[in-house]
Amino acid sequence: MRRLWQLPVADGSGELVALRLRAHSVSPSTRWETIIGTTGNTAHRDPWNKGRIVGQKVPFKLKDIWSLRVRLQMEGRVRELALFNLGIDSKLRGCDLVALKVRDVCHGDQIASRAIVMQHKTQRPVQFEITQAARDALQVWIKQAGLKPEDFLFPSRLHDSQHLGRGSTPGSLVTGSVS
Repeated sequence: MRRLWQLPVADGSGELVALRLRAHSVSPSTRWETIIGTTGNTAHRDPWNKGRIVGQKVPFKLKDIWSLRVRLQMEGRVRELALFNLGIDSKLRGCDLVALKVRDVCHGDQIASRAIVMQHKTQRPVQFEITQAARDALQVWIKQAGLKPEDFLFPSRLHDSQHLGRGSTPGSLVTGSVS
């Protein structure tokens, strides 16, 4: 069913012109369509997320985690391996992971088997176990980088920032697909 309305609208000269609005029963891009002379010359816009997967991502499978670890080990990417292993073990958010200092995971020159970190978002302490693989990777990374207890565990490589930014974390770990 179509309904038509005529509304007085002032044009540029100040005179009133009849403007017809038509309601659609079909769902157009906008609820009301303005008809002036010819019918709609408007371009159809696709939603920004059309065809994209939205919502929570599917978690890694165990074989994917191991394939990433092996790839990082084979490529000799010690820093990324330590970051990946610690991220998997701790399940911390990115902002909490990159803000870790060496003293948070070390006691002297030994890597601790457990650590307690205060989360930024919730302000609650989180305790997690550091597996042997993560401890080994962290030990190699700390020695290779020459980090001191007061240093950030993952300092930035790009600029004079104090620590790694969480915006560059996922892309810097592994490029390419997981096989």
